[in-house]
Amino acid sequence: MGRAVALATVVAPLLGLGTVPPTAIGVASFPSAIAVGGGSVWVVAGGRLTRIDPRTRRVVARIDVGVRVGSERPCDLAVAGGVVWTLGAVSATRSLVVRVDARTGHVLGATPTPPAACVAATADAAWVTLPRARRLVRLDDHGHVVRQVATRAYCDAIVAGHGAFWTACPAGAAGARVGSHTGTILRIGARGSLVVVAHDVLSGSLAAGPAGVFASGVGHDSGRTVRVDAPGARFPGSGRVSVGRSTLWLADWRGPGRPGFAREVDARSGRTLRTIAAGTSPVAVALGVGAVWLANYTAPGRVTRIVP
Repeated sequence: MGRAVALATVVAPLLGLGTVPPTAIGVASFPSAIAVGGGSVWVVAGGRLTRIDPRTRRVVARIDVGVRVGSERPCDLAVAGGVVWTLGAVSATRSLVVRVDARTGHVLGATPTPPAACVAATADAAWVTLPRARRLVRLDDHGHVVRQVATRAYCDAIVAGHGAFWTACPAGAAGARVGSHTGTILRIGARGSLVVVAHDVLSGSLAAGPAGVFASGVGHDSGRTVRVDAPGARFPGSGRVSVGRSTLWLADWRGPGRPGFAREVDARSGRTLRTIAAGTSPVAVALGVGAVWLANYTAPGRVTRIVP
């Protein structure tokens, strides 16, 4: 990690970024998901939920939610409306959608579902993807399942933003049966209506923010990021994405155990504005409380904080 910080100190002045190096915050091994909300930074690491105070940049709580949480997907964590939503696997055939009070850290409840992959939330609801069941489920803020929608494809990543939810149904999912929505991105309306907004989807991630809804991994070579909610930027590159007001931040993974980078990209033109060293193996990225936060998939785990 020292090498990455030193590299950032050298690279930043060359790019006109200032001299503030990234900050490393220790967490449990192999953090896989990160989100900002309720005045805190939340990380899934070591099978538990970790809470970081962004002001002191210290871990203030490690929360056991009653089930081991976390997977290789960085989309099994969401924060909205004062609630943290995360997913845990009980068995090969059963998951739990867990709700945690973002103010107190207390577990509010858990909802059993078939095997779940990803969750996205707003102030009053959440949608969860059930790829093996080829379904989406909508939960209200009390955790009750209020709607189920058949996707007719294996869909995993999901985000909320710009008046809708959006889910990706990749063509390259291992062992997935081909369905009518395979290889697409779907816009989910308030009542569960599905509209195809993009084709030729392989793997990657979805992210939503003020600048739009973006998908990474669109195109025959899975190496393109595009805006999917409206006409906009299309640029080479893939990785986990977080969306700000006018720019995107991408977690530039260079392989396990290798130094990685955070790239800031103009949301309209797709032009890379700057590249900053971001610790080892950055797998997830989030924006909020005045910084860029990346989860470094290492043992022991790290969260890298970058001041934009």
